Formats: sequence, C-alpha cells, structure tokens
Amino acid sequence: MKRSRVAAVVLAMVVIAAAVAYPRYRAARQLAEKQQRIEEALAKDAAYTETLLKMELESTGVTYKELFDFCEKSIDQRNTLIVEMRVNTAALAPMIGAAIIDFLNAENGFARAKRAFLNASLEFDTAKQAQADNNAGFDAVARRTRNSARGERQTARERLAEAEANLAELEAYLRVGPTLAARVRESAQTIITSISSFRAACESLISKEKKLVSESAASGMAFRPVFAPYYQQSIEKANETEKKTKIL
Repeated sequence: MKRSRVAAVVLAMVVIAAAVAYPRYRAARQLAEKQQRIEEALAKDAAYTETLLKMELESTGVTYKELFDFCEKSIDQRNTLIVEMRVNTAALAPMIGAAIIDFLNAENGFARAKRAFLNASLEFDTAKQAQADNNAGFDAVARRTRNSARGERQTARERLAEAEANLAELEAYLRVGPTLAARVRESAQTIITSISSFRAACESLISKEKKLVSESAASGMAFRPVFAPYYQQSIEKANETEKKTKIL
C-alpha cells in the first residue's frame, strides 16, 4: 500500500514536470524553427547580393540593362523580405532583430546607389561616344574637303559645289559641338555625385554587415557575410571611375 502511494506520488510529479516543461520545449522548438527559416531567408538574400557583385566585378559581357534589371529585382524582393522579417524577428532578441532589419535596409541602399551609379555611368559613356562621333565626323569631312580641293578632274563649278556642301556639313558638326560638350560635363558631374553616394552606401553596408555578424554569433544564428570580400574592390572601382571622369 505504501509502495503504491509512493508510485502515485512519483507519477504525479512526473506528470506535473512534463506539463510544466512541455510548453517550454514547444516554445523553444518553435523559436528554433523560426530562427532556421530566418537563416535560410538571409542566405537566399545574400546570394542575390553576391550575384550582383560578381556580375559587375568578375563577369565579362554583362550589359548595363542586365545590371539595372538585377538591381530592380533584388530591391523588390528585399522589400518583401523586410516586411516579413519585421514580423518574424519579433520572436528574437531585440538586438539581433534590429541588426537584421538594418542590414537588409543597408543592402537596399547599396542596390539603389549602385543603380544610380550605373545610370550615371551609362549616360556619361553615351555622352562621350556622341561627342567622339561628332568629332570623327567633322574630321572626316575636313579631310574630304582637303582632298577634293586637289582634284584635277573636277570643273571649277563642281569643286565649288562640293566645297559648299562640305562647308555646310562642317558647320552642322560645329553647331552641335558645344551642346555635346555640355552634356559630357553635366554627365561627369552627375557621375561624381553618384560615386559619392555609392561610397556612403558601401560604408553603411559594411558597417551593418559587421554588426549582424557580431549579433548573429552572440545569438547562435548562422550568417555568412558576402559584401566584405568585395568591399575594397567596389570602392577601388568607384575611385577609378571618378579619377577618369575628373581628367576630362
């Protein structure tokens, strides 16, 4: 009888302990599952950032349009991810949750600055090419004019008519010259401004990435930084473009 009472007491204690422990276990398991989903989402997002960096810095034959489109796509997808993360990170410690949101916003800031930099670069390249084409056209007509002046088979009237036609072409090239030069100067100023913004975006992203690395380690979350290996190369490329622009 005494043994039965002891067994009953022990069983009751086990049941009570299980009743107390199970909710905690379930909550811990749910938190672990949510944390894993966050890790997977961040890894997928990191892959987009890494692809964007590799497309410009390592790949050959990538067009401006392909880079623009990829920037747009990554921004749109990350905007959706930020909304989801504001909900999902509520279960995490405040520091790691804030670090994730700040990092994602910094990534979008980088993508927007990169897009603006690329737009400015495209306009600058287009303006320079237009100016070069105009100069080449002027030089070609000037050479043709000199050659025709030495022609022996043409009559005086024919040489005069050709000279007048050539002069009209030369005047046309000269008229658009100042406009094209102004376009080059304006696009050069735009690209310098965009480079300044791009550098600031790089600094912000590398800072937020380092912060997330630290907070992830403290929280036991897996996070692989992808911008750090490309940070210096991105800055150097911007500096190189700025230097070439200022020479003009």
